[in-house]
Amino acid sequence: MFVEPDRSLELSKKVLASEPTGRLLWYTIPWYLTEPAAEAGYDDPMDFMMRELGALSFENLVGPFELANDSVEIVDTPDGVDTIREYRSPWGTLRAVMRGGRFVRHPVTDADALRTLIEMWKRIEVRVHSERFAQMVQRINGRGPVGISIPTSSLQQMVQHELGVADLWYAMADTPELVEEAMEVYQAKLQTAYDALGLFDADWYYQGENTSTTAISPDYYRKYSLGHIRQYTQAVRALDNGKPAVVHMCGLLHDLMPIFPETRLDGIDCLTPPPVGDCDFQYAYEVMPEGFFCTGRLNSTLWVGKRRDEILANLRSILPHSIYRDKPFVMIVTTDTVPNISVDNWRLLADCINAYEQV
Repeated sequence: MFVEPDRSLELSKKVLASEPTGRLLWYTIPWYLTEPAAEAGYDDPMDFMMRELGALSFENLVGPFELANDSVEIVDTPDGVDTIREYRSPWGTLRAVMRGGRFVRHPVTDADALRTLIEMWKRIEVRVHSERFAQMVQRINGRGPVGISIPTSSLQQMVQHELGVADLWYAMADTPELVEEAMEVYQAKLQTAYDALGLFDADWYYQGENTSTTAISPDYYRKYSLGHIRQYTQAVRALDNGKPAVVHMCGLLHDLMPIFPETRLDGIDCLTPPPVGDCDFQYAYEVMPEGFFCTGRLNSTLWVGKRRDEILANLRSILPHSIYRDKPFVMIVTTDTVPNISVDNWRLLADCINAYEQV
C-alpha cells in the first residue's frame, strides 16, 4: 500500500493498538536509504521513504537509558587486524578481542571472570537522558510513532556481550549459581529503567532481544528468560496507558513460540519466516493470544537484486493475503548490511508491494 505521508502516524498507531488495517503496510530503517535518497534528490532519507516509496515512518526508537559504570575503564589497544579491549576495575580486569566491531573472544571465560563481572554490574548506575526522547519527538515531528528502546535482558546481554553462547552454557553447567546471580544483579538494574518508563509519553516500548533457538533452547528460555521478559511486560502494563510492549526477536523462533504467550508480550518485531527464519506468520498468530501483532521481515535475499517476478513470487511465499488483511501486521524490509542498493531497486520493491496488495 502506498501511504500518503499524512496518514503514516494514524495507520502506525492502528497497528500498535492491535487493530487490523486491511492493507499491506511496510517500512524500512531510514539510514538504509541515505545514499539512495541523496541520489534521488532528498536531503532526508525519511522523506524519500515516505514520499516516494509510500512506506510508513514506524520504527522511530530512542534509548534514553544509559547503564553507566564510572568504576570501569574501557581501554582499546590495536593488535594487527584485532583490537584488545580491557575492562579495568578495582575488582579485576576483563579482556576481550574485537574484530570488525564484534567479539572474537568475549571478556568472560571462566568463573573468576564471572565473579569480576558481577562486581562490576553491582556498581552500574542507570542514568535517564530525557532530552534524547524530546529530540526524537522533535525530529519525527508527527510523521510516525516514537518508541522507547530498552537495553536487552540479562541473558541476551551475557550471550551477546559477555560470554558468548558456548562459554555461557559451560558456565551454566559448571557454576549455575554464579550465572543466576549475575542475571539477577543485571535485571535489578533494568528494573530501575522499567520504573522510569512513565517519564515518557511514548507510543510503544521496545526491548532489543535477539532471541533464537541458535542461542537458547525452549527449556532454557523458560528457565532463564521467561521471568525476565515478564518483568518487562509487567512494568509496561503497570503504566496503564494502553501502549504495547514489544520485543525484537528475528531468529529461529518456531520452537520457542508456544512459550511466548506466557510472557504477555503485545508484539514481536522482525518475526522472520522461512527460508531465512523458521516461523511463518500464520503459525505465530495461531499461537499468540488475541491482540498480538508483529512486524514481519522481508529479508534482503528475497528482494535485493531480484526481478519483479521474483520479488512477487517471494512475497507470495512468505505472506498470505489473509495476514495483512485480517491481522494487525506491518512488514519490515531489511537490507542485512548489503551495500549499494540502488534507487531503482528500492522503487521496484515499492512497486511490487503495491502490486501484490492488489491481487
